[in-house]
Amino acid sequence: METYADLKVCPSAFIRADQRLAERAQPTYELLIDALRRCDVVHADETGWRVNTVNGWLWVFSNQNLTVYTIRTGEGARGADVPKDILGPDFDGILIVDGSWYGVQVESLSPVLCESSGGAKQAASLPAEQRKASEASP
Repeated sequence: METYADLKVCPSAFIRADQRLAERAQPTYELLIDALRRCDVVHADETGWRVNTVNGWLWVFSNQNLTVYTIRTGEGARGADVPKDILGPDFDGILIVDGSWYGVQVESLSPVLCESSGGAKQAASLPAEQRKASEASP
């Protein structure tokens, strides 16, 4: 900031501003998660990076209308615990992760069909409403 705007700012000021922004945005974030939990189809993906010696994972959950991000570190940061936590135990839509579709029970995350192994044929076995929603999703 000093180089470009001749402004002297202590680094901790940015940290405090970030913390205040996170607190103010929390109610909106929770509303977005609630809306995501009511979606018929949700796409999820994660990507990892290392900060010093800590592995972190950026997760994205999205559909045509909204996107929610979460950053996780530590045990369970990459596994099925994250979708279970974000979507909740009552999610009854379709979760699509890396091209695989997961059925109505997020608790078990059992695959209903996989696009890479004849998904188009198996899609007919899905309820019509879910099949239509999944075909319209990106």
